[in-house]
Amino acid sequence: DVSSEASGDASGSSAGRSAPGADAGATAEGSSASESAAGDGPTTPELRRSVISSGTVSLAGEDVRETRRDVQRVVDAQGGEITEETTETDSDGDTSYVRMVVRVPSAKFGETMSALEQVGVLRSSDRGSEDVTTQVIDNGARVRAQEASLRRVELLLADARDLKDVIWIESQLTGRQAELDSLKSQQSWLADQTSLSTITVDIST
Repeated sequence: DVSSEASGDASGSSAGRSAPGADAGATAEGSSASESAAGDGPTTPELRRSVISSGTVSLAGEDVRETRRDVQRVVDAQGGEITEETTETDSDGDTSYVRMVVRVPSAKFGETMSALEQVGVLRSSDRGSEDVTTQVIDNGARVRAQEASLRRVELLLADARDLKDVIWIESQLTGRQAELDSLKSQQSWLADQTSLSTITVDIST
């Protein structure tokens, strides 16, 4: 039956693809541990961690504009960029406050934070991180499963002859394509957040 075949497709695909990934990870860890204990043979590379790092730095300086330029130099040196900036001036028209949102390569996060903390008089500094390795792996598995599911439903549509089946399968395709688009959006967001760290810098007099 075309309808029942398409209905069971997504769940079967997801289960079929998620489990092997988990088993493979467990096997790799076990293999690495046993080879390390034996002291010979190649070692399996450790699982690459996916971490979202963010921080805030609050600075004070007599010349806010000059301190801002120093922050810019640090960001440029680390290969980052300023993605947002807010500036306030006093009654004389001089810059009294600057707020910047900085994005830097995640590998340079700690180094950038340390450099920024030394730019002016440090009022406060805070840094944190979130390990999203499991989320990244799970999202990737779901994307692959959904893509496979779509391909199979497309084959069912190509073979369908009954109008009712065609209409039903097309609705299935629409729903599953929307879910795939959502999963890919999450995947892109995770890739962006784990490759670039976010640092908010406040500068005041």
